[in-house]
Amino acid sequence: MKSIFKKRVIVMSAAVLFSVSAAVLAAVGLKNQGLQSSSNAHLPEASKSTNKIVLPIVPVRMFEVGSVEARCTKNVFTGTVRARYETPVGFRVGGKIVSRKIEVGQKVKSGDILFELDAEDYRLQQKTSEANLVVARAAVRQSTAEEQRLADLRRSNAISQSEYDLGLSARDIALGQQTSAERQLQLANNQLAYCQLVADTTGIVISVQAESGQVVAAGTPVCVIAQTEQLEAVVDIPENRSSLPDNLIASVQFWSLPNVRTTAKLRELSPVADPVTRTYRARFSIERPPAEIQLGMTSTVSWDDNVSETFGTPQPATSDGFNKDAMSIPSAAIIQHGNKSAVWLASPDPLNTGVFSIRPQTVTVKSYGASMSEISSGLTSGQFIVSAGVQKLDEAMKVRVWEMQK
Repeated sequence: MKSIFKKRVIVMSAAVLFSVSAAVLAAVGLKNQGLQSSSNAHLPEASKSTNKIVLPIVPVRMFEVGSVEARCTKNVFTGTVRARYETPVGFRVGGKIVSRKIEVGQKVKSGDILFELDAEDYRLQQKTSEANLVVARAAVRQSTAEEQRLADLRRSNAISQSEYDLGLSARDIALGQQTSAERQLQLANNQLAYCQLVADTTGIVISVQAESGQVVAAGTPVCVIAQTEQLEAVVDIPENRSSLPDNLIASVQFWSLPNVRTTAKLRELSPVADPVTRTYRARFSIERPPAEIQLGMTSTVSWDDNVSETFGTPQPATSDGFNKDAMSIPSAAIIQHGNKSAVWLASPDPLNTGVFSIRPQTVTVKSYGASMSEISSGLTSGQFIVSAGVQKLDEAMKVRVWEMQK
């Protein structure tokens, strides 16, 4: 009996233990399922199944290696079209501006009124000068008549020579005061006329620096007029290219007029580098500027390395004017990858049309330029590289073409 009772107790204990274990396992399973659901709820929609975060496709500017721009001579610099003479214009007297008759971009010719000052004070000064001249002329008439009377008395020895000399001196002083009054009136008339600022040349207003109601001092520039008869292409030359022949003749193209090409002669090269950019400003006089050119247009000045120092004319290395051995890329495309120079090389994504994968490609830079740099190895013609925004890219990103750099 005891053995039968003991067996029943063991079976019941095992059943209870199995029930408890099953309950514990069920609770643990429900908890894990809840945690897994909670973690998946925070994942992006596209990555709940793969547990991967899909990065957005970044629009970038690209450059084709070996294009016409890349094969062009390495002496290529971008600047702007400027007038040779840009004259700041200001009043020759001070006062309050009551009228502005010009706008930026307006064409003016010699004699046109640009600004007007409040001329009331200068009119009063003119009236005062006229009154002073009347007084001076009356003094001259009186002293002249007195000198004639004294001369008659001196001839009859009625007065001494010293008395006559006093009358003669008074007449001379009156004549001097009359001359001074005439000059003062002329000056007052000029100052009154200066209250109208008149253009003394033909050109275009490129800047206005004053408005009606503003009080300006004499000589303060109120506008800038550019004379359009002589146009120049202004570029900044880096230190390693600053040794140029005085009679250098370069080729000039314009970004907004791709089919227009002309020549320009080096007129001025700054002898001092800019303290910030460390570049030397060069001004090229455009010969026979086309009628379509406007001030401020983006211009590209280029010349070959084998420039004749005797005649200053470029001698192209090939028939099309490009140096076949040189390969240039935009300077902005170069990054530092480790301790080496590199670029982001773009390869088409086989799964997505118009999408590119990028990876760093080490290059050997032969020389750096302001806009284009020459490389000697690392890239081949026909490859695409990212030429803008390179510092914000990562190898895991995908890119698409926003603009092809020309």
